[in-house]
Amino acid sequence: MLAIVVCVWHPETDELLFEGASTSLSVQNVRDIVGLSFPEDPEIMTAHPVPVVHGRALLDLMGKKFDGDGDFQVSREPLRFAEVSRLSN
Repeated sequence: MLAIVVCVWHPETDELLFEGASTSLSVQNVRDIVGLSFPEDPEIMTAHPVPVVHGRALLDLMGKKFDGDGDFQVSREPLRFAEVSRLSN
């Protein structure tokens, strides 16, 4: 099983600021928000930068919220790599 993962990174230090994951979101859900720039069949464990507004919208779909600043990325990861504590089903 794969999870959609949204990460927010500090733009200057590359520190992970926030991470949310969901097994219920699909690649199509991401494409509906991000647009066709997100691949139809993204490689597993490959991060794709997304605009802040799209990253926040995806986090909202997960029931999560991040109000800070940072660089948003979306990836598709095997469930075993997405920690259970950060999963939203």
